[in-house]
Amino acid sequence: MRRFLLLSESLVVSALALALLAGFIPQRGRSEEYRARFDHESNAVRKAKILPDLGNAEFKDIEAQAATGDFDVVMKTLQLYRDQVAEAEKALDATGANPAKHSAGFIQLEISVRQSLRRMDDLSFEIPPEHKKSFADIRNQLDQTDQRLIRQLFPRAPAPGAPPAGPHS
Repeated sequence: MRRFLLLSESLVVSALALALLAGFIPQRGRSEEYRARFDHESNAVRKAKILPDLGNAEFKDIEAQAATGDFDVVMKTLQLYRDQVAEAEKALDATGANPAKHSAGFIQLEISVRQSLRRMDDLSFEIPPEHKKSFADIRNQLDQTDQRLIRQLFPRAPAPGAPPAGPHS
């Protein structure tokens, strides 16, 4: 009877350990699923609307890769995300939409980029010296994209007392 109890206790401990480890395993399936949707989407707004979920899944992968010390893969995933952001921005720009008036897609892209910048700031302390420059370059490119999107979404109002711009001038 004592052997049975020891065996069942070890099975319970093993099951708990597996359950805990499952929480730390990156959900590659989610990022691959979102990546496939992003790659196959032809509508610029829908493509940009996929990016927050895709970025979130990819950053979960990045964090797991960093935890294992695989910084070559971390950098490749960051480069992929940067390229996806550039692709979505280019597609949105090609629509000719005014982001201040028709923000669909633009706002989701800006949110995704802003969240990625915060996650990169948290990750920056873990980046080894040989990857610091590439990491900083990617972060700067994403920051420039974010600043550009913010300016497009929220253009400055004319100064008080300035004549109104447009056809009525």
